Amino acid sequence: MPDRDLRVALVLNQFLGWSQNFITRELVQLAEEGVDLRIFAREIHDRDDLADDERALLANTVRLPENPLAPAALARHAKFALTHPRLYGRGWLAFLRAGHDVAGKRARSLVCLARAASSAGQIRALDVDLIHAHFLTAPGELARFLGVFCERPYGATAHAMDIYRDTSGNGRKIGDAAYLATCTHYNAEHLRALNATSPDRVHTIYHGLSDLPDARPVPPGRFAFLGVGRLVSKKGFDILIQSCRQLADLGLDFECRFVGNGPLEDELRAQVVAAGLEDRVFFLGFVPPAEMKDAYRAAHALVMPSVVDADGDRDGIPNVCLEAMSHGLPIVGTEVSGIPEVIEDGVNGYLVPQRDVEALTAAMAKLLAREDLPAMGERARQIIAENFEIVANVRALLEVMRANARDRTRKR
Repeated sequence: MPDRDLRVALVLNQFLGWSQNFITRELVQLAEEGVDLRIFAREIHDRDDLADDERALLANTVRLPENPLAPAALARHAKFALTHPRLYGRGWLAFLRAGHDVAGKRARSLVCLARAASSAGQIRALDVDLIHAHFLTAPGELARFLGVFCERPYGATAHAMDIYRDTSGNGRKIGDAAYLATCTHYNAEHLRALNATSPDRVHTIYHGLSDLPDARPVPPGRFAFLGVGRLVSKKGFDILIQSCRQLADLGLDFECRFVGNGPLEDELRAQVVAAGLEDRVFFLGFVPPAEMKDAYRAAHALVMPSVVDADGDRDGIPNVCLEAMSHGLPIVGTEVSGIPEVIEDGVNGYLVPQRDVEALTAAMAKLLAREDLPAMGERARQIIAENFEIVANVRALLEVMRANARDRTRKR
């Protein structure tokens, strides 16, 4: 049933970013369910490939002040402080209790406090029922302060970087939140361990896909592995290139296509040249999400060799895994984070230990030899249909939001 009376303030660092299409899909579906969304973002990306329902969200989107000390923002800050001194003082108390253990994170928290004070009057005027942040970093910090200033509950969706790497102050942000959603069971168990006093407030809600593409035939020609993602260390693409060298040494016919860009591109290209793989490994660069279907349909399998970085950063369930599976691609992935939640070993792909070149090579060789790729791909599509359908997953999130929103019968 549409929630026409539920008004939610969404807090984001960036809105409509290429790498966060999963958030855009979620917001489109929340709007479709009748939620009155008011989106507050520090950065709003200018894109010419938006669907009508995505573009419609811009009508209720507000840019947060990047510099909360700019004159206009500072004037709004002062007005709020003078008209709501009790709440303003509570915000400063929340800042002092944030529990940051790094000076830089305390400074970020202070900026978020100022940004919240400059935006609180506007959000209070909207009479929202709930404040929700995507990511526990600056958005979660801002939502916590806005919850105090606007006298509204707040919740958040945690992803990966904000759970395992940028974690300063998470204890207080999680503890003060009415609820916390996250996109894998692996993440949820980790977060429950951090918040053992109320583990029932942590909910696993998978990202969702809006459409399941038609089944595709196995493409003809040379077997093509696909590696998709930013060219950064946690993706483990250097391991994949080493496995490609071993597969070539075994005399197997294949190629590997990388889609994406990033800071390690030159290094990975040099690795390919040093390994003599220029006729097998290709870099396709960045491909807009709307055009990725062609890359998936032209490939035979996805390889996701994710690793846990030295600083603790890691993938959750990479969204490219879901997209590839929806197109019927089997996956070779590592036993990292939530990846085992989408791979049934030997059924729709293979699981291997992280950083294990030989194991990755063996799994890729098994796929090359499989004659039942269509059956593997169909099981991948079934997993998406059963667990990653956008309407069902957004309704699960909406149920959590509804249970934790302020009681509208007791309006202030």
